Amino acid sequence: MNKLSNQKGENQRDKLLLQARLAQQTQRFEEMVKFVNMIAQEDGVQLRREEEILLSSAYKSLVGNKRAELRVLMQIEKNERGNQTPAQNKYLMKYINKIEKEICLRCEEINSLIDRNLMKYVSDLKQKILYFKLKGDYMRYYAEVLKTRLLMYHMREQSYLQDDDSNHSSNRDEEDENEQALSNFEFKEFEEVNEEALFAYSEAEKLAKSELALSNPLRLALYLNMSVYFFEIQDKVKQAIQIANEAFQGAINNIESENEENYRDCTLIMQLLRDNITYWNEIYQQKEYDQEY
Repeated sequence: MNKLSNQKGENQRDKLLLQARLAQQTQRFEEMVKFVNMIAQEDGVQLRREEEILLSSAYKSLVGNKRAELRVLMQIEKNERGNQTPAQNKYLMKYINKIEKEICLRCEEINSLIDRNLMKYVSDLKQKILYFKLKGDYMRYYAEVLKTRLLMYHMREQSYLQDDDSNHSSNRDEEDENEQALSNFEFKEFEEVNEEALFAYSEAEKLAKSELALSNPLRLALYLNMSVYFFEIQDKVKQAIQIANEAFQGAINNIESENEENYRDCTLIMQLLRDNITYWNEIYQQKEYDQEY
């Protein structure tokens, strides 16, 4: 590539970077994702620090908003369960499914971007840790959607079993078969996505242990998110507590060595870790109590 074409490439990259910044400032996250994707998809591109931050922020904001939308709809479904007409429930479920698909699509998108583009040209180990962490995070969000769908299916099944109206049951035969087939497919998909998340977090953890200080903000953020994964996706409360507690204690003993910016980031993450540890310990103790009695 000659000097002129290199310069044109840099100019285009700078324009995309500016557009991504403007999209961020105006909270147009769909466009922000588009612009950072265009940068990342260029052959031979290794993201600069600002571009990495924009990539993380773009997907976090876009997917985070959709997850919040989904939580609102799920709460409506829970509150109105049994009070809606079949037509109302069908429309609500259709809307829920629409947002679920949007979340899964974006999670697949960033996962593919990392695998096909970013990992191919990465040379810095911190970048590699970040990319594995991001893969773990978005596969966790994907698994979260599938797990919720499976739980909703089983709740509906329990509701039908408690319904004594034989006519109602007989009219549902074909629909039941379709839902059962969908549930079986989604369970397999959930298992695959769950494994992808675990693999990504495990790879990030191996690199973080050898490359990052105990109080490094990226390492702490990784352990925070990985502990949430074990709590929310794998239902392993004890393991989640152990991961979070080890990260918290390690950071306490090393945080004084961090610079001012890292120190501030560390304290914020440590607060989240401590809050989770407190909450999860209460749940774990209650489970132990329930098993005894």
